[in-house]
Amino acid sequence: MIDTLRKLIWDVSSQIVPFKGKERILDFISRPRSLKLINIKRDGVSWLIQGHDLNEFYIAVRKTHSPLLLETLNNEIKTNNFKVFWDIGANIGAVSLPILKKFDEVNAVLFEPSAEVAGRLIRNLSNNPDLFQRSIVLNLALSDSEGINNFYVSNEAFNSGTAGLGISHNRFQFAVRVQTYTGDSLIASGKCPVPEIIKIDVEGFEFEVLQGLKQTLINHHPPIIFEHAVYRLKERKLAYDEVTNFLESLGYAIYRLSNHKRITPADLDDDADFIAKRD
Repeated sequence: MIDTLRKLIWDVSSQIVPFKGKERILDFISRPRSLKLINIKRDGVSWLIQGHDLNEFYIAVRKTHSPLLLETLNNEIKTNNFKVFWDIGANIGAVSLPILKKFDEVNAVLFEPSAEVAGRLIRNLSNNPDLFQRSIVLNLALSDSEGINNFYVSNEAFNSGTAGLGISHNRFQFAVRVQTYTGDSLIASGKCPVPEIIKIDVEGFEFEVLQGLKQTLINHHPPIIFEHAVYRLKERKLAYDEVTNFLESLGYAIYRLSNHKRITPADLDDDADFIAKRD
């Protein structure tokens, strides 16, 4: 009702010629006074959210945003005493912030190419000063080459997580140009520490990210948790086993997160989260 009234006032105002004090009056009676941010606490992390976006909604209504993913990360970090976590496709920090909160010796490198989403990630980190000090936020995309590339923002009003480096039905067709780097080059230049464990959620561009990290994977073989989204591979006309074959060629074994069993060809026909670990 309030929004409808506000729209009506704005529509009427647009048809009225300017007069002294007009905008001051309109500011008083119709300008929104806040973004309606809500401060909530989950798993010890303080979040500033509106709740409209899917990731924010899950944080608000679930005890844990991604239970299986976080459980796997927790176990790997605790068992192996890992200190450096790369979150590639960090979004607003739904995975990385709880990890930083749980392990006070872990440092995280957070990659998020969407400027708007990265802004919300920074807002949440700023709301947790103890986590901010152990984070590097990079508003760029990882790929298999360096340069300026097209990035397509999500066109789903309630899900910012569908953005990516290629055209898709759930992304705006107008491209934003973003800087891409290879993970290997960021490490070689000293801009980023070597990852000891990696999470990748890049909406179908996992293969390019991993190719850009090939030398790091060979030299340091960090465990990699990644999303296997069949429809993303299909829309790019990629073989379902392209990512898994590449990792296996580097000596990794691939397991399903859901049952910790080594994958079979049949597992590639369905959406799933996998973990790759060096044999």
